[in-house]
Amino acid sequence: MAEITIVLNGESRVFLLAQPTISELFNTLSLSSNNRIVELNGDILSPDQYKFRVISDGDRVEIIQFVGGGG
Repeated sequence: MAEITIVLNGESRVFLLAQPTISELFNTLSLSSNNRIVELNGDILSPDQYKFRVISDGDRVEIIQFVGGGG
């Protein structure tokens, strides 16, 4: 387990992750990766990178959810 501090959506938070990846972060937050985009340190990640991109102490992560609708 790795304890890391990241800035998540503008808020500093500490996480204890078995594997410090984007996918593990989603699991810890009880979030589905469906309809979400992740920005890691200013880089937008494709969903196929979530299982492999490692999060390090001090990283900035933004999770954005797409919402459908129209009018």
